[in-house]
Amino acid sequence: MARFQRGFHSAPIGMALVGLDGRFMEVNLALSKMVDCPEAQLLSSSIRDVLHVEDRERFDVAFNQLGTGELGTFRLECRLVGLADRQSWALLTAAPVEGADGHAGYVIVHAEEITLRKDAEARLVHQTLHDPLTGLPNRVLLQDRLEQSVARLDRRSESVAVFYLDVDRFKLVNDTLGHEHGDELLVVIGSRLRGVVRPADTVARVGGDEFVVLAEGLSGPDEAAGLADRIRVALGVPTRLAGTDLVPSVSIGIAIATDRHRSPEVLLRDADTAMYRAKERGKDRFEIFDEVLHVRAVKHLAIEGLIRRAIDLDQIAVAYQPIIDLTTGQVVALEALMRIDDPERGLLRPTDFLSTAEETGLIVPMDRRVLTMAVEEAARRLDAGNGTPCTIHVNLSARQLGLPGFADDIALILERNALPAPHLSLELTETNLIEATSSTIRGLNRLKELGVGLGIDDFGTGYSSLTYLRRFPVDFIKIDRTFVAGLPRNQDDVTIVKAVIGLAEALCLITIAEGVETHAQLEMLGALGCNQAQGYLLGNPEVPATPSASAATGLRPCGSAVGDL
Repeated sequence: MARFQRGFHSAPIGMALVGLDGRFMEVNLALSKMVDCPEAQLLSSSIRDVLHVEDRERFDVAFNQLGTGELGTFRLECRLVGLADRQSWALLTAAPVEGADGHAGYVIVHAEEITLRKDAEARLVHQTLHDPLTGLPNRVLLQDRLEQSVARLDRRSESVAVFYLDVDRFKLVNDTLGHEHGDELLVVIGSRLRGVVRPADTVARVGGDEFVVLAEGLSGPDEAAGLADRIRVALGVPTRLAGTDLVPSVSIGIAIATDRHRSPEVLLRDADTAMYRAKERGKDRFEIFDEVLHVRAVKHLAIEGLIRRAIDLDQIAVAYQPIIDLTTGQVVALEALMRIDDPERGLLRPTDFLSTAEETGLIVPMDRRVLTMAVEEAARRLDAGNGTPCTIHVNLSARQLGLPGFADDIALILERNALPAPHLSLELTETNLIEATSSTIRGLNRLKELGVGLGIDDFGTGYSSLTYLRRFPVDFIKIDRTFVAGLPRNQDDVTIVKAVIGLAEALCLITIAEGVETHAQLEMLGALGCNQAQGYLLGNPEVPATPSASAATGLRPCGSAVGDL
């Protein structure tokens, strides 16, 4: 017994002998230190007195089962609370000690401190469920809270609303001020969001510049709109970044849970759809998801499915429209135009699917397929020797331009088809160029060095056309059809087209007019000095019937005359 007493009191872990009523009979020094309580005071109290109130019920159940013999031992992780509210975690191991009658007389308890391990686990859980930059809940934690909110829908009359926020022009901040200051702006926005919402609301960061607010207990759309307005005002306070006063703004989409929102995914998707509508309507505003948007979302999903099938089943087609030289009347180029050859709906034009393809990112594999097919067609024509060799024009989307190594990919496609680079021209819209990064510009310069032609499509419809001509290594500009349509009657359009042609001549660039539909337009373009033109008057887009020589395609061979111009 003396040896047991020495081991008991000198043990490095907490130990106690506890009566079946839960009161301490004997404690050692280690336990006294763990709970920061003198031995004498512990001996006048119960083990329940040093347990956290939330852990007592679990302990009571297991402890009582020891006394009745239902359990031979138990191990529980519990919080110990000592004087001055000091709290620590301990792994309690308890086993009964038999009395003279063969029944449990008292219980011996070991308490091993595990606070460091529990703190490490808590940090790991926090890292798993929170965004490292802003400290806000991440998509995983938001998903869990959304599931709980939707599950409670039947038990209350108030609404659950999801607010999907996207920072307007955030890419411009990153590109001009740098990613470090872009991150700083995201932290500011996260902090302001926490400050403006109600304490019970959840603010989460779910993407690069995307945030979500989950709000429960709203009375309906009017209260949701009020909260959205407060968010806009709070975020719109000027912020100083890198010596620049910046006024952040967000586009907000709101989805209010209804009977059909039985999954968090649908609620989030509808809020995201409404957010895109806010973007389309000018940014720095909110839109509430409604039946019109629901119909649009259903259509969007159907089109997305159609696009995926077209990619999987090789139903991407290319139509070629001739581009003619206004001086010689010869076809000098073909523009490759994307189509989907759907067995049920026939040949679909980009207006039927392009916006969905861009939103979903499916435009990337579609663009690559069109580029490959166009290069193959150009190589076939070159091999066939049908007239003067011509170039194939292909449109590149912003998504494709944003891919790392896009220039290497294009160079590889040219090499595989043995097509000299000058026989390929790439058309870039002003919308694409405004989002161009330094990496994109390096890729375009590499293509230029290879000999690939580069041009700006829909010239004049953007915001900084002259800037693009200075920043990018372009060879041609295409005059947008909206200006051509007014020729020759609309004097403003005549003036604009004349100015564009004059600018191009000064910079040694080729001008190509789009959308030529009348002889009067064609004559005016020739008189103004435009170099080339395309449009229904000069040739409709045609899909080759077979991948054989162009003589069998129904297209005019490059170098052939169009006829009377």
